[in-house]
Amino acid sequence: MTIPYCPYQDLSELKPTTAFSDNPARPLRIVHLESSRNIGGQELRILAQMEWLISNGHMVWLMAHPGTPIMKEAAKRELPSVPVAFRGSLHPKAIWAVLRFAYRNLIDIIDCHSTRDAAVAMVAKLSRRRVVRSQHIGRQIKNDILHKLMWQLGNHVVIATSASIKEQIVRQGLSSPEKIYVVPPGIHLDRFNPQVDGGAVRKAYGIDDKAKLITLIGMIRRDKGQRFLVRAVDLIVAAIPDAYFMIVGSATHPEYLEDLKKEISRIQNMDRVILAGFQENVEHFIAASDLIAITSLMEARSLAVMQAFAMKKVVVASRVGGIPEIVHHGKTGFLYPPGNAEKLAGQIIFALTNDVSEIVENAYSLAQREFSFDAMMEKTLSVYRLAMGI
Repeated sequence: MTIPYCPYQDLSELKPTTAFSDNPARPLRIVHLESSRNIGGQELRILAQMEWLISNGHMVWLMAHPGTPIMKEAAKRELPSVPVAFRGSLHPKAIWAVLRFAYRNLIDIIDCHSTRDAAVAMVAKLSRRRVVRSQHIGRQIKNDILHKLMWQLGNHVVIATSASIKEQIVRQGLSSPEKIYVVPPGIHLDRFNPQVDGGAVRKAYGIDDKAKLITLIGMIRRDKGQRFLVRAVDLIVAAIPDAYFMIVGSATHPEYLEDLKKEISRIQNMDRVILAGFQENVEHFIAASDLIAITSLMEARSLAVMQAFAMKKVVVASRVGGIPEIVHHGKTGFLYPPGNAEKLAGQIIFALTNDVSEIVENAYSLAQREFSFDAMMEKTLSVYRLAMGI
């Protein structure tokens, strides 16, 4: 098992009996499990959490499938990472790799983020490891017998990124409400701020400074609903002739990306739509934009919404999942029925042709009060310590 980078001393010779302590102030040893083969908000949040934890004196590792984008990004950021082949819900080699690593490195908390690694963590819990299950996404959660067992027996506590996800988990009978803690994602307010310059992005893509730029940020997959923005393009351009559209994000399935390109080819103003792909410096793309659109059919708590609020950009978002918890229609942004391209176009046109400065300021104030990354991580640490009983 190879660790590309690890700033810690070798802990493999320490006796497992010293792993746990009831001292709540001591640094924690945490391993994040992520079996996803893609990279998006969930995976980037894990890496950002790791950076914060390390900078605050904790010992943290990532265990993920070898060669995946999250592993490459972890290496780029010099974050401790361990390759594990997650090939199924209960793959023996993956289970053994996680158990051995947790035992040798005196791990306090195993934080699992996806279904496959949650199954591995269930076995780890049975071996007396402390397990936290983090649920980031709001799509339908499987609740067959195996998955119910994983939820009910496979963790000590659950972190949900929105109240709507907590309600969904409880409604499906997967966990009791007292085990679930809502910890919304946070953002680095020093990174996402109104002073960021987006001029270089506009120049790179040939968009005039006076043109209106509508941007959608998120993984290119069916439930993110990018096709509905594409279907709204001609309606928006008819009302706002200098409108341009940018879709930022990587595709999880090549076939959906091809379908999206076909959708674009069928509209009259196909030349106004830019597929920018995955971008690390997403704050510059938000800065370049006049409006951020969210077209998801299901969503927990959109990072793009929070980032846009902090950068004083108006948001038009679908009324799904945890989005209405922060996008209050007519107060901090605008909502529309998911999957309705005409309503989406109408809200975008209204937002770009009316004075929305008060709404933007309301959203900015909300971001400053509630979206701090530090505050999110302090809540996360509290849940970790709760799982440990300290």
